[in-house]
Amino acid sequence: MKEETGHEAETFEELLRRYVAPGYSNELTHIYAAKDLRKSCSEMEYDEDISVELYEPGEVVDMIERNVIEDSKTINGILAVRYLSAP
Repeated sequence: MKEETGHEAETFEELLRRYVAPGYSNELTHIYAAKDLRKSCSEMEYDEDISVELYEPGEVVDMIERNVIEDSKTINGILAVRYLSAP
């Protein structure tokens, strides 16, 4: 997380486990919510070009509804944070 976003978390909460494609794979992914974030320095690889953008939770759900976000892992993670994360 530090490498990709330049943030660190005090704790992580496991929200759900999901199979990528149970019809042909047993790959299981885990979705976590990062809690108590603090800004850190990014540790990107020299050839990476990543920009971090901040959105309100409602904006992200709207992006899912408008098919701006189409990746199923991302959608699962966002909805899990929205509906399963402890306050």
